[in-house]
Amino acid sequence: YDGVDGAPPPEPLEPPRRRFWTLRRIFTGLLVLVAAFALLVGWLSWRLPVSLALEPLPNLGAIPAPEEHEPTFAGNARLKAEYSSRFSSEIVLADDSGLEVDALGGAPGVRSARFAEDAGYDSAGARTADERNNLFLLDRMRGRTVRTACYRCVLAVARAGIVLATGEGMVEGEILADPLGTGGF
Repeated sequence: YDGVDGAPPPEPLEPPRRRFWTLRRIFTGLLVLVAAFALLVGWLSWRLPVSLALEPLPNLGAIPAPEEHEPTFAGNARLKAEYSSRFSSEIVLADDSGLEVDALGGAPGVRSARFAEDAGYDSAGARTADERNNLFLLDRMRGRTVRTACYRCVLAVARAGIVLATGEGMVEGEILADPLGTGGF
């Protein structure tokens, strides 16, 4: 995608099972990144002033996923970038992200994807982990007046097992009283 004539960004590609992607910069040299969100890759390709080609990380299916055991998003992002970069000669970008709810002392935090599972929460009718996480969060928030929260994402860049840089961003908001939408947890 080259962004010519103000065309909108392309639709994000459906990510592979573990949702890692590579970005190959074609403009001046070669830069390969791994990102956990195809949507982020689409956003970057639309806004960067260079032409980008998107392709899956070679041999992704053969690379075992690292255990995410760090207590912070930054720690897990660094761990994944360092680990993944050992399987490529290129620069690798990895992320860790999740929801931090003020009334819950920052929970679920790094355990966002496993929030309900960690608590042994099971709700009749919830078909997916995201649905269980949402219902568990709403149960935990019932009766609370402070409903502020943020979604935090940390990116880490590594090459040959060495972390080169990290960056962090967040979006603040509030937890609603009832489920809305179908886009996940």
